Amino acid sequence: MEDGARGNDGQSLKGTDKTENFRVRLMTAPSEFSLLFEWAIAEGWRPGVYDAESYYKQDPTGHYLAELDGVPIGGLGTVKFGEDLASITQYIVKPPFRGKGYGYRMWQEVMKEIGDRNLLLESAPAQRSNYEKSGFKSSWQTIRYRGVGRTDDDHAVNNAEDRVTLVSVDKVNFDDFCAFDQKVSGVSRPTLLKSWINQPGSINLVAVDSIEGIGQKREYRIAGYGCSRLCYEGYQSTSFSRKIAPIFAESSAVGLQLFNALVATVPPEIPFYIDVIDVNENAMQILQGQIQGRTQGPALGLSKGLVCSCGHSYGKHGAAPESDCYYGCSGGSGGKCGGDYRNTVWDIASGGTGGTTGDNLELVFEDNFDTFDTSKWRAEITAGGGGNEEFQYYMSHPDNLYVQNGNLYLKPTLAAEHYGEEFLTSGYIDFWHGYNYIGCFNDGGDQDLTGSLLSASDMNPGKCVTHCANEGYEYFGLKGTECRCDNSYGSFGRGHGCHISCPGDSGKECGGNGVTSVYGQTYGDCTQDFPQGRACFLQGSSNAPLPPIQSARVTTADSFTFKYGKVEVWAKVPTGDWIWPAIWLLPRDNVYGGWPASGEIDIMESRGNRNLYGSWGGSIGVDDMGSTLHWGPRWPYNGYHLTTNSKHAKFGTYGSDFHKWVLTWTDTYLRVEVDDEEVLLVSPPTGFWDYGNFGLPSNENPWAGGNKMTPFDQEFYLIFNVAVGGTNSYFPDNANNQPYPKPWSNGNSREGAMRDFWNAKNQWYPTWNGDDVAMQIQSVKVWKFV
Repeated sequence: MEDGARGNDGQSLKGTDKTENFRVRLMTAPSEFSLLFEWAIAEGWRPGVYDAESYYKQDPTGHYLAELDGVPIGGLGTVKFGEDLASITQYIVKPPFRGKGYGYRMWQEVMKEIGDRNLLLESAPAQRSNYEKSGFKSSWQTIRYRGVGRTDDDHAVNNAEDRVTLVSVDKVNFDDFCAFDQKVSGVSRPTLLKSWINQPGSINLVAVDSIEGIGQKREYRIAGYGCSRLCYEGYQSTSFSRKIAPIFAESSAVGLQLFNALVATVPPEIPFYIDVIDVNENAMQILQGQIQGRTQGPALGLSKGLVCSCGHSYGKHGAAPESDCYYGCSGGSGGKCGGDYRNTVWDIASGGTGGTTGDNLELVFEDNFDTFDTSKWRAEITAGGGGNEEFQYYMSHPDNLYVQNGNLYLKPTLAAEHYGEEFLTSGYIDFWHGYNYIGCFNDGGDQDLTGSLLSASDMNPGKCVTHCANEGYEYFGLKGTECRCDNSYGSFGRGHGCHISCPGDSGKECGGNGVTSVYGQTYGDCTQDFPQGRACFLQGSSNAPLPPIQSARVTTADSFTFKYGKVEVWAKVPTGDWIWPAIWLLPRDNVYGGWPASGEIDIMESRGNRNLYGSWGGSIGVDDMGSTLHWGPRWPYNGYHLTTNSKHAKFGTYGSDFHKWVLTWTDTYLRVEVDDEEVLLVSPPTGFWDYGNFGLPSNENPWAGGNKMTPFDQEFYLIFNVAVGGTNSYFPDNANNQPYPKPWSNGNSREGAMRDFWNAKNQWYPTWNGDDVAMQIQSVKVWKFV
């Protein structure tokens, strides 16, 4: 380290930006190094449970923490072996701080400490070019194999050669053990080895020439050794698997013997992993034969593009982001065969993809949106909040629902842009009668709303809105027996004294002296009164304001339904804080009961936020999307957590370009893909009742007598909508949004949450830019199996 590189704390490295309070410092305890492993677990990596302590013991001065304003945001772990070699063990930056140069600055500082040593690291393929720019050369590709422990394991332990015996590492002299390791690894690392073989739960076997003389007599020769240790499984620190590494052997026979013996120690149903470099052809041949032969059945899995594994079930350890399965299949281009720590899984029951195959498809629905075809689509008119206490009401207003350049736009806007901000607290929504009451306005001597005039002795809002709508006007004003129409209003400001009862409806206001009662048409009447009494008529007040967002939702409920087939939607999702688009399906008839008993299929849901991160640090904003099935015998029993998965965009975000979503729905599985990559695959082995394990008596099974896909065995219809906000935790309270936090609590009432959301408009509305806030649908196609 250069003179003067340390700060007053004796730990900081030179070169950080003091004005930004960013620094890179040495870690001072194994617990700090463990922080990197916690972040790695959240990314879906599988570090060894006790590896952090082992690496730290080998090199206490090789691990660095990047801090911003005193808060850890990244870290880089190195292990130095003498003056010639070093290895990178962990290199990670928390997701909110990626792409901002912090990782590179940390890397530069740490490389100064590495000096002229040769440096070894393993990189994801996507990062290979970045490291090559820094002078690294690719030496090999690591292939990861996965297996599962079994009770009927028949691997022979001593089947290599008669003279070779496997013993526990504590039966051989430690110096001899270290000497063999140095011979095969090329480095001296006794400190690391001592910690490694003493990790809790580790199993360490040594292959020796003879059992005679084991111990101090040293009348033996080491022919190989292998280790098995605990590692984390999935995205949490409460699930474990085993990692078999390393295995060093002087021959393939000894290597196979060590592998079989270590696999035999894996408990039943516990996954294990072993990594092999592709240049080690003998090891790859051994493992391909052994792993492939371990299970057989109707589930097909491909890992790292090279290995085929079979089983009678899959998914025991949870779904992974589809972006993790990025390796092309070795047998041909265009396929997708797993990735780091991941399998790509298919159902091959009955010799194909299910009882109904993808080869016999008939196009039964198509729309390329040259116009908005009302014979296909019904615009929803409702203010119910979608069952999630969302912050919008839906209308078919031309600002919210329109076709432009061959795309259908569903665009949220501010209600205040149409009706003024006072509408939220003093107006009312009356979807039953096709209008919203905006307020009382000065008429300027009958100079406001001058587009059309109608007089009638029985004047009322219903008569007036019908006339003005037929004339092509959006707004209308009532003053006694007169109805006036126009596409703008309020030129003379708000007024007071609109207390005259309408001649044709004494319950409604028809202006007053010099003032007009102004209404706006809703482009249709209420289509859905759910929740009942709260969806078609709402009165605003200061404590319970009206929904502040006007948006759009369309369905094929009246025109088209289908069962089993393929849906393809090309779409671009909205960008803007707290916007919630969805492409989904609901059942035509609630054959099995109310939601969620009759099912729901969510092809795509996303959050429009550019910088929204889950409590674990991963992005859950517009660069992420999810697919979900909802199902359960009755509310609140919903097994969706077993049938949901998300996927990050490969490039940019889902709002920066159009993407293709595909639902394939058969009588044996449901699969969702985006851009030809799988997001979700659901195929319950015996049905959703057993799959859900709800803990309810069997007489509460609404799907008794159905098939394995019930309730997803009925006619469903399509829905597109753009919601905003909500209190159902789709936008979690513990999420981290930047630069401003989530402005409402999910524990609040809908009215209270909407009030808090609206009061924070200056924080989120600047992120709503033009048509970027719209969901754009380019085309929709539906094929049915025949």
